[in-house]
Amino acid sequence: MDVTTLAVALISVGGTLGGTLGGAVLSQRASRAQAAEENRRADRKREEERAEQAMQAKRDLYATVNTAARAYRVAARDAGV
Repeated sequence: MDVTTLAVALISVGGTLGGTLGGAVLSQRASRAQAAEENRRADRKREEERAEQAMQAKRDLYATVNTAARAYRVAARDAGV
C-alpha cells in the first residue's frame, strides 16, 4: 500500500467521523439554545401573569373602596349631613 492511498483513507475516515461529531455538537448547541429560548418565554409569560394578577387585585381594591365611598355618601345624605 502506498502512502498516498493510506493518506486518502485516513482523510476520508477522519472527515466522516469529524462530520458526524460536528453535526452532533451543532445539534446539541441548537437544542440548548431552543431550551433556553423556551425558558425565557416561560419566564416572560409568568411575569405577565403576575402583572395581570396585580392589576386585577388593584381593580378589585378600587371597586371595594368606591363601593364603600358610595355607601358613606348615601348614609351621610340620608342622615342630613
